[in-house]
Amino acid sequence: MSKRIAMLAYTVLSLDSRVIRESKAAFEGGYTVDVYTLNETARDKINGVNIIYSRQWQYKGKNKVKFALSYLRFFMFCFCNLTLKSFSKKRYDIIHFNNMPNFLIFSSLFAKILGSKIIMDVHDVMPELFAQKFGKDITSRFIKLLYLEERYSLRFADRIISVNSLCTERFIQNKVTKTQFTEIVNAADEDVFKPVKDKVFQKDLLTVIYPATLAIKRNGIDFLLDVMEKIKSMKTYNIKLAIFGGGEDSKLLESIIKERNLEDYVYFSGGFVNYEVLSNELEKSHVGIIPFPRGYSTDFQTPVKMHEYFIKKLAVVAADTKLIKKEFSDIVFLFEAGNVNDCADKLVSLYNNNDLLNAYSQKGFDYYLSHTWTKYKKDYINLLDSL
Repeated sequence: MSKRIAMLAYTVLSLDSRVIRESKAAFEGGYTVDVYTLNETARDKINGVNIIYSRQWQYKGKNKVKFALSYLRFFMFCFCNLTLKSFSKKRYDIIHFNNMPNFLIFSSLFAKILGSKIIMDVHDVMPELFAQKFGKDITSRFIKLLYLEERYSLRFADRIISVNSLCTERFIQNKVTKTQFTEIVNAADEDVFKPVKDKVFQKDLLTVIYPATLAIKRNGIDFLLDVMEKIKSMKTYNIKLAIFGGGEDSKLLESIIKERNLEDYVYFSGGFVNYEVLSNELEKSHVGIIPFPRGYSTDFQTPVKMHEYFIKKLAVVAADTKLIKKEFSDIVFLFEAGNVNDCADKLVSLYNNNDLLNAYSQKGFDYYLSHTWTKYKKDYINLLDSL
């Protein structure tokens, strides 16, 4: 009889490619897979995976109390389901948590006591992300509490999955030292984002794409609009920006585009699109951009979209945040984070030089070839089999 695994994620599953990839991998590895997640309209099916939706919708506001209450409600949903399963014949052998929040892991208290092995998959460094999101100093009491929450949550796990080496180092600095780490990067799923073998670039048009959750300042959307305004003022370059996504600042983005008269330069999808649509839009684009500002959280982030750019042979233009500079400095066209003129100059350079555009396109694709999801999927299944 196959082993049983539960995956738990406070997320909109249809938009969370990492959870989808890992649940599919576990099923392909011979596991019976249940995914516990938030309510949503799409409710896409994943072949072979049983999805249990809560009645709760994702909280998208900026109120700290409402955030906490939303997390606690999902915690209770997970706690009740896991506890009931633990006292049944269908007890889970492995329980895989995806942060945020980290404390969700304690909903497996009885399951762990009764023998279930626990994995914590850390997508985001929660203290730094909340410091950046809510404008808190990293030394404030609130953020210090989040460091403690992270420390004891990760110590509760039997294994920790980290998305990059910088995050692993950070967790060790936070005194998470006795738990074994496995690094699984946010590689693109080849079943969804088919690799592009030949990329043709036009000489009279440069299409820049940015799929993102729309947090105007935290994800650099405001910066990108400044860059496009700069390019608009030059008048001689046919450079267009396409933004695909949704989130807390969708309506604000629409109004800013109109206020700045950027409708001919910036396209906005008006909301999230499915992966099939996004895959097609990536194929039609020339440059993928990562406009992150420097910050507590963004310095640790490797965007999932980076790897999707690579697999589609887009040249990547990226801010020189700490992690991107450390791991991708020879692969992407770096600009100084927050420097509008530098970013605009890099885009103009690619518009004017097809050889440069092709060179960065090939560098990214070569990186993809050595960091495929096929490779990391084997690492993930090996991790499950070792527990």
